[in-house]
Amino acid sequence: MEFGADDLFKKLRDVLLAKPLYFDIVTLETPWQRKWAGKLNRNLAMEQHENMCVVLKNEGVKCHFLPIVEKDPDQKDIRDVGIISSKGAIVATQKHIDVKDGETEAFMKFCDENNIPVLNKNYKIRFEGGDFFFVDELTAIIGIGARTEFVSAEAIQKLLNKPNMQIIPHKVSHHLDGAFNIISKNLVVLDERYVNVEYFPYIKNNKIISTSGEDFMTMPTNFLLLNENKILADSNCHRFNRILEREGVEVVEVDVSELKKNGGSIRCMTLPILRK
Repeated sequence: MEFGADDLFKKLRDVLLAKPLYFDIVTLETPWQRKWAGKLNRNLAMEQHENMCVVLKNEGVKCHFLPIVEKDPDQKDIRDVGIISSKGAIVATQKHIDVKDGETEAFMKFCDENNIPVLNKNYKIRFEGGDFFFVDELTAIIGIGARTEFVSAEAIQKLLNKPNMQIIPHKVSHHLDGAFNIISKNLVVLDERYVNVEYFPYIKNNKIISTSGEDFMTMPTNFLLLNENKILADSNCHRFNRILEREGVEVVEVDVSELKKNGGSIRCMTLPILRK
């Protein structure tokens, strides 16, 4: 299998997904999760996930699926299991290892079966993929917060050897992509309530579209970049999606309203394998 998602601005070709077969809420870290605990519609979640896959295929993206981890309620948020560079994969040791540990084994199995080297096969790095952004061959961004430690960022930097690895502290309860995302080489979205612009070098030469006026729990920044200036976004972020369109962004929408109820939207549910 071809692999490597280092250049964010190249077209997404292959993506890894995980079906929400055991979809549930077991970690109550946000008011959003507490609101929906015990009220999820698993059949609707499966239907929405299948629809998202259809939309991705229609956009020319080949969908691959992680082996099912028995009784894993959070598996659909595949992004957190690691990252895939042109050198190989880095497998994450996630915060909630009691329910997420099976994902590590499944991801390593997927990599092995598809001839993707695992760069940290013999040691663990505690981070989650929602805190990580490839930008280009020189630049990457990693958020430091509740799920990713500074020492982990240093370990990833050594493995990837990116000369411009920006380590960004944030106050999001889970990941940096809850408050930040990249649309093009000169356009980003950011919620300044959770990330200090002064300590974020990458965005200083970019136009910032603020999400600070949006409801944080609708996760307007948690979209997937399909190609530069083209995103796959939740149709329920309707108002913000129209703002992006007025900036010249092409927005492809899909309904993930049920899938979001456990705290992860489209970026959380997709792990890029190849961009070219």
